[in-house]
Amino acid sequence: MASITYDGRSLLIDGKRIWLVSGTVQYTRVPREYWADRIHAAKLAGLNTIDTSIVWARHEPRPGHFDFKGDNDLKHFVDLVGKAGMYCTVRLGPHVGNGFDMGGMPVWLVSNKSAEAKAAEAKVAEGKLPTKPDGDDNAETRAIKAKVMRLRAPSQPFLEAASRFINAVSNQIRMLQVTATAKGGPLVMIHNEAGWTCGDQVIADHYLGELLRYIRESGFDVPIANSNNLWAGVEGEIDGWTGGDEMLSAMRQFAMVRSLQPRFVVDFDTAPRDVWGAEPAQARPAWLLQRQLAEILAGAGQYNLSPFHAGTNWGISGGRLSDGPDVFSATNVSSRAPLTQTGAAGETHAFLRRLNTFASRFGRVLSGFDPTFHPVMVAPRLALAHTKKGKHDPHEPPATVVHASGSQGGVAFVFTPGPADKGEVRTVELMMHDGTPLPVHLTNQSVAWCLINASVGGRANVDYCTLCALGAVGRTLVVFGPVGTRGTISINGSPLEVEVPGAGARNPEVIEHENVYIVVVSEELADATYFAEDAVYVNASGLTTDGRPMPIEGQRQITRIDGEGDVRTVDTAKLSLSKKAEKAPEKIALHNWTCAPLDDYISGESARFAAVDGPADLSTLGSTTSYGWYRIKLKPSKAERVTIASPSSGDRLHFFDRSREVGVLGVGSGAHSTLGLPLHKPEQTLVVLGEALGRYSDGRHMGEPKGLVSHLLEVEPIKSAAPKVEIGEPLDILRFSSPIYDVRSSDSTLPERISWNLGKKSSSPILVVNKGLPCAALLIVNDKPVTVIDEAGPATFLIEQDRLGRGNVTIQLALFPIEGGGDGGGDGEDSVSGLVDAAASTLEFYSVENNISAKAEWAFAKFDLPTAAMFKAGNKHEEGPVWWKTSFQAPHTSVPMFIELDGLTKGQIYLNGRHVGRYFVATKAGKEVPTQTRYWLPACWLKKDNDPKHPAMNEIMIFDEHGAKPTKLKVVFDDTVMPITTGVSQEPA
Repeated sequence: MASITYDGRSLLIDGKRIWLVSGTVQYTRVPREYWADRIHAAKLAGLNTIDTSIVWARHEPRPGHFDFKGDNDLKHFVDLVGKAGMYCTVRLGPHVGNGFDMGGMPVWLVSNKSAEAKAAEAKVAEGKLPTKPDGDDNAETRAIKAKVMRLRAPSQPFLEAASRFINAVSNQIRMLQVTATAKGGPLVMIHNEAGWTCGDQVIADHYLGELLRYIRESGFDVPIANSNNLWAGVEGEIDGWTGGDEMLSAMRQFAMVRSLQPRFVVDFDTAPRDVWGAEPAQARPAWLLQRQLAEILAGAGQYNLSPFHAGTNWGISGGRLSDGPDVFSATNVSSRAPLTQTGAAGETHAFLRRLNTFASRFGRVLSGFDPTFHPVMVAPRLALAHTKKGKHDPHEPPATVVHASGSQGGVAFVFTPGPADKGEVRTVELMMHDGTPLPVHLTNQSVAWCLINASVGGRANVDYCTLCALGAVGRTLVVFGPVGTRGTISINGSPLEVEVPGAGARNPEVIEHENVYIVVVSEELADATYFAEDAVYVNASGLTTDGRPMPIEGQRQITRIDGEGDVRTVDTAKLSLSKKAEKAPEKIALHNWTCAPLDDYISGESARFAAVDGPADLSTLGSTTSYGWYRIKLKPSKAERVTIASPSSGDRLHFFDRSREVGVLGVGSGAHSTLGLPLHKPEQTLVVLGEALGRYSDGRHMGEPKGLVSHLLEVEPIKSAAPKVEIGEPLDILRFSSPIYDVRSSDSTLPERISWNLGKKSSSPILVVNKGLPCAALLIVNDKPVTVIDEAGPATFLIEQDRLGRGNVTIQLALFPIEGGGDGGGDGEDSVSGLVDAAASTLEFYSVENNISAKAEWAFAKFDLPTAAMFKAGNKHEEGPVWWKTSFQAPHTSVPMFIELDGLTKGQIYLNGRHVGRYFVATKAGKEVPTQTRYWLPACWLKKDNDPKHPAMNEIMIFDEHGAKPTKLKVVFDDTVMPITTGVSQEPA
């Protein structure tokens, strides 16, 4: 069996260094039928490692019931990675974050609590547990708190469940570790947790340490890494980094504090996530991503592109992000990823591929870098001009050169402040050790990498090369540069000047020099250059899994150069894979819709309603979908219109009165934090469709309740004076609660507090509405902390009467340390003063006047898929939630297929019974909701055509929350997003 170890440079397998150039491909976000394609696309993009997250919720949908079949066949995915000749790293969790619902953890953790956990939770809530004289918990209190179910913490019920899950995963893939057999599998690293950024080392030891023990005892013996950015860790782990800015500085600092560990950027963020209600965020340009990755390499670091392929949030798997109170992942995870949702090359793909290929092909050189060699240099900076249109700032920062070197040679990384203006060439002149000047030319790249004293082909030594190296096979070296520029390559002390082919040239220059065959291509042609085991192909669109070249449409030949310099021309017409590019079929208008109204639900008359004690979480009531029906029978004392709220409920509550929609209470487009409701005498039936739009994927508020979880409260706004800054005693944040993320063990709140005096409120609770507070704080009520509040939530919070007392009510924000201010070293009072106006506009206060549902009769009905008998012909439905269904014939094509949802509002899509996902394109009032208007329908989910004379009919079923009609819907095909494949046909199977 192989052994795997690590030192301050890299991982080593049987003493041989490996250099990881990785990208994330989430198997749970890709249909199983396309796993091989996505893995192959990653390999063609220059990556040698696949990173993937193991989503606990997918594999253990119910406690003790595991699913590793079909689309959940983790072992098969990892095995495919190995068959592709790549390494694999897995994120074992139990929390994996990454935009998954509840960070990938199953909802039953918080909904199916044991009696012991509930009893412990009640004791903690009473707030009367004994403490030591210094205020810390004593042994009895610690034992009680350990029995409370707390996510991502040393909680006994949580750790027991996590241990069971880790063992189940180990049974699936431990035999695929590189250490498992003589040949070895692809699995080289396990990630423990994800983004656990709390500075409480005691909690970290009890939680992360236990997880590490479970992982080892389950049979994993490869290295274990974390992604905690040095906030916390335990002995025996490799500390990983996440981020994308100032990466050279980060790598150098890592080398100083973790000199015995390799530097690994676990999450290099390549693209923003798409979220409902916001236009796709501006992604960093391709040249900037490439430049930042080059900084990692210059700092002797390895990286993982997160994501490489973002994939799709199928069904209800998308989570809630901690960037605000109403930020939820869209169905298309990221429209700006290097590999798009359908598997096509994205806008950043080419630039990243150039550097990935170099890093993979020259990993031997990079892994030999001396991580302790940190010469003084000019810090690589970006020109401000590159954030705007226009010419370069004449005072922009100078170019920077970082010469990284080691036992296997070196690389001079040349960083410029940004790409050259169109039509211009930037030239940076290097000076060698002997005084030789070497000009390096850059145009649309802002970084160049120049080999220094690196061997090629075993016997030749590249003294220097002013063009970027792409890769080498045997004695063949491929280099590239801007079109029409000249470069110099010195081998074995003999310099050679070469010219890069001009614009539009599709043939490389091949020159023999010092027994090395130098292949010179332009940047454009580098993007069409691929390496097989024994040769390099130029002017190809890719390679098949067995190394055969794939042609570019319209190109008649591909140049093949093998490792011995033999040059051959491949006639694309003779390739078995050669065929004319497929054009998109005509769009398909969808007709003949049938509908299944839900009138008996919104009237409250459905026999499926069953009595319940009162408001409760959707999952606690047995809901396995994102919806559930609540029925509340009221007996109002008078007819009036009131303003209601339901604290802590989420995410969106659709209210129906007399079968008419009243409005949406909650967060997101078209919803409100309070809702006007007419009351009718003597009896009134309200029906509420509760929706969970996604649970927090990370942050400080995970495990939040969903659905109608509190009573309907009549509220009135409190008019108070504007907040002001007052001085209070700093509070130890982690003594209030731990873990709290992004808080260090020594952190206290700032003495400056933002304060509201609400006057005397002696008879009613107070509702706090948070619309996106731009800071993190402890919410203080009459000088006692009650909860953590930040930009993500809680969206609503009820301060009960027993916390208010009978005098004046003062509510304060005791702020966490502010970067650049307060404990950060700046003027704390000025920093806090700048937040006063923002706090005044984002926090609202309401007095609770009445609990209108306290004496009501409550009932609940699960939200189920409709039966065939429920559908009726026609589209005469006028209002309210409704199901629509139709069928269509799909043409035989490999062109990606989408459904465009013009005219709909918000709901769910199903294709042949498969849950495509959520959609949100408009509010009930017709206001458009970004970010996604079309939704991918995977061809592998289409029905098989067993009889050519009778093509299969494919069923589309849609639920629309507001009853919008599907008369404008159509299926469209887009040949601009053709997937990168293994070469196997992607026609419907």
